[in-house]
Amino acid sequence: MWKVKNNFGFEESESVANNIFLNEYYNNIHNVYELQSQQSTYINKSDNAYILYDSDKTTKISDILSIAQAKLCFMDTSSGCYKEIDSNYDFQIDAIEKTITIAGDEIETTIVQSYDIIGLNDLRNDPEFAGMDGSGFAIAIIDSGIDLDHSFFGPDENNDGISDRIVYGYDFTDEGDNTVNDERGHGTAISSVAASSDLQYPGVASGADIVALQILGTTSYIHLEEALQWLIENATEYNIVAANISLGGAFVKEDYISYLSDELATLKNMGVMVVVSAGNDYYSYQEEGVSDYAADPSVISVGAVYNGDFGPVSYQNGGVDYTTDAYRITSFSNRSETLVDIFAPGAFITVANINGGIGNFAGTSLSAPFITGLVALAQEIAMRDLGRLLTQEEFVSLMVSTGTSIIDGDDEDDNVINTGKTYEVVNVYEFAKAIKSLIGNINGTSGDDIINGTSGDDIINGYAGNDTIDGGLGNDLLIGGDGIDTISYVTSSQAVSIDLSLTNSQDTLGAGIDTITDFENITGSNYDDTLKGNNLGNIIIGGLGNDIITGGLADDTLNGGDGIDTVSYQSSTTGVTVNLATITAQNTVGAGTDTISNFENLVGSDYNDTLTGNSLNNILEGGLGNDIINGGIGIDTLSGEVGSDIFIFNTALSSSTNMDTILDFSHTYDTIKLENSIFKKLIISGTLNSMYFRANSTGAAIDYNDYILYNTTTGDLSYDADGSGRGAAIVFATLSNIPTDLTYNDFVVI
Repeated sequence: MWKVKNNFGFEESESVANNIFLNEYYNNIHNVYELQSQQSTYINKSDNAYILYDSDKTTKISDILSIAQAKLCFMDTSSGCYKEIDSNYDFQIDAIEKTITIAGDEIETTIVQSYDIIGLNDLRNDPEFAGMDGSGFAIAIIDSGIDLDHSFFGPDENNDGISDRIVYGYDFTDEGDNTVNDERGHGTAISSVAASSDLQYPGVASGADIVALQILGTTSYIHLEEALQWLIENATEYNIVAANISLGGAFVKEDYISYLSDELATLKNMGVMVVVSAGNDYYSYQEEGVSDYAADPSVISVGAVYNGDFGPVSYQNGGVDYTTDAYRITSFSNRSETLVDIFAPGAFITVANINGGIGNFAGTSLSAPFITGLVALAQEIAMRDLGRLLTQEEFVSLMVSTGTSIIDGDDEDDNVINTGKTYEVVNVYEFAKAIKSLIGNINGTSGDDIINGTSGDDIINGYAGNDTIDGGLGNDLLIGGDGIDTISYVTSSQAVSIDLSLTNSQDTLGAGIDTITDFENITGSNYDDTLKGNNLGNIIIGGLGNDIITGGLADDTLNGGDGIDTVSYQSSTTGVTVNLATITAQNTVGAGTDTISNFENLVGSDYNDTLTGNSLNNILEGGLGNDIINGGIGIDTLSGEVGSDIFIFNTALSSSTNMDTILDFSHTYDTIKLENSIFKKLIISGTLNSMYFRANSTGAAIDYNDYILYNTTTGDLSYDADGSGRGAAIVFATLSNIPTDLTYNDFVVI
């Protein structure tokens, strides 16, 4: 059994077949590589020469002049380099994950098994998906570079030393060689799983282009942020839809916000899905969690399962899988219900080696590119079937919902603490078929989207971001998602009725029967709409037409727009104080602090309200409760309805521009208050002096102090400043119900 340890504390193990040899291409990473066997022999690499030492690491046994001879030391025991191969010895490397090459049929078996368990063979055998291989899209591999002229990445038709499907490369390291040619092999291996075009070992997206971003030099990786920033600037130019990061750091157990989070969120909003390996720390921690980069909320995190039966496998850090089989979680793979999105094959995977060969490899590093390749493949299918790209939220939702469920510990046979929880293994075929279920669906990104539906029955999900969604005609399911979202009916050809507090289907009247959830704001049509908010802080804009708008209980911004519009507080659970003349935020007392503009009419609650109009011609309705109603300036219509209501007149009198109509005045319950700075002859506050009131069929003054006149024929109330009728009286109100019992007691001077 071969066992390989990397600098992340993970041992990778490979089964041994005939003619096993080590491909060690990694110059000057570490001086001493340790072979622990019965003979305890060591190999040291320096200045491109390989020297075999005894167990003391100082006594030289022999010189090995070339990598070929180094291989022979393991292939041929008669060479004298190494006396005996023990299938139980460990090969430990304190560096990035190494590649072990296994000759014979086992290579083909492992890659074919991967295709089988993720349904990739089923997809390729289905004529419906013939030719679907990710063509037209590119994926970025952020790693150690790539073997530039490896046949797995297409021909080199122009003989420039670069395979034609490698469309761009950038070296962010300080090596100074100005090339992304891979000296470690890690990036080459990752690239081949995602996008190899080799006929025998094709990657998931065998037609996708590859952008190689080298951040790993010979000693470290410190250039990841630079690579992400490059992606932000250049992803559109190269049509990059996914980026693979098979690297990691600290073990974390919850969402992790790092110095990279801004870039990762930006890429997600751009439609570039960043796929990250979950990490290989599970044996060390034995609890749910992932490597830190994989915990960022903007990435897709991938864990590892076996793709077949390899018998017992042990790892140098102590992890042991006593038996192995497809769909079993490897003992090294991190796992988490909340942080790992999906599992994919990670042991053991046939990959491209540097310098043109193939190898076999294990680790969550290899699981991630299965998903990276799937992004390109899925986007090609989505463009064909939907005419648009999938959002990351859609992609993850479909991938998880169509995956193969596994339970950690149901058949795992290992020495780690199994979580007993259910996870999903990707199924490419079921995923691809499910894309068609989104026909008629439109989905946003995590950014601020503007989404317009069709005339049919749409399903639209805005997901994260502050989205504006217009479902159009048809019976639509509209989901705002996270963020502050606006549902718009601007394009409706008829008036609509919308209530954000309803989560079941509602008849919008003018735009079909819609189901609306997770919206904060409404923009109405150009017609006479009825728009109602919920208990969130709503922004509701009526637009054209004569609209009725209800904000709800939170702090709302309500704009009637053009037309004769009504703001309603009928849904308030306590009395409100509202002034239409105040266009800044005002404390309504019973329904939050609202900002109200462009309204002509006002409807109160069923409680004790104070309602004030503006300079326009208002309709003010008190509703139930004991209300105080003041029309302000204008030709207003006032209604107290049920309750003991007060009508206030305190603005300059004008029969032509400032005269109100009270629809339902009650002598028994209601009161009219008169401001004596306007009604100047009414000097004394309190109940109107009986001598100052005159009611008759003509509404005319009879003596010298008939200041308040009531016409019992028309219901007009007038103010006669001289009290005698010598000057014209000014009508300030009309009691349209023409009460016959009106007296001086119905008036109070203030």
